[in-house]
Amino acid sequence: QGDQGTIRVFGSSCGVCSHVEFIPPKKDMIGKKDVSTTLNIGIEQIMHMTYECAEFERITRLNDIEAYEKLCDQTRLVVSILEQCSKGE
Repeated sequence: QGDQGTIRVFGSSCGVCSHVEFIPPKKDMIGKKDVSTTLNIGIEQIMHMTYECAEFERITRLNDIEAYEKLCDQTRLVVSILEQCSKGE
């Protein structure tokens, strides 16, 4: 949302983006044509987190210790950042 209008995306939280709508600001509309634009784009993606499940399965099946440790380090970093944010640091 901004001063030029609003873009509304439908269905994006589950990995499917099938409908996008642009809504211009509704200022003085007297004598003006509504220029809202709707676009059905039909983009379908795999469900969010599916790639993480596949990677977890791969790491487990291949006993990929290096990938496991890298992901653990990343998780520790994210938790550290979140803790700092919650403390206002």
